[in-house]
Amino acid sequence: MAFIIEHNKVSLYDAHIQNEHVSYDYIKKALDSDHKYHGLQIDLLKMEEPLCKACVEGKISCTPIQKEHISNQAVNFGNILHMDLWGPSTDGFINHSSAPKTKPLDDLSLGIPNA
Repeated sequence: MAFIIEHNKVSLYDAHIQNEHVSYDYIKKALDSDHKYHGLQIDLLKMEEPLCKACVEGKISCTPIQKEHISNQAVNFGNILHMDLWGPSTDGFINHSSAPKTKPLDDLSLGIPNA
């Protein structure tokens, strides 16, 4: 009795997941002559490209910051303040309490040019 041992083949989607979510096109281009990608045997019958939930969620982003300022720039020291928050820190407080510290900055001190 003879048995044919077939190497374990994975789908394109499985290769995508196992290789840190590289793009489907990248995997297809990187296949060698034996249809392997980084040692994984890709099943040519399972080349569908389903939507990867993790990739979609990873590409969700916030609205981009506008390139132009809408508000007026500071002309004099202290007109517009930005707070640089850092902490917690234990030095300089009564009873060495742990509290965030702030460092006020204005546009003029930051070197932001006037519009």
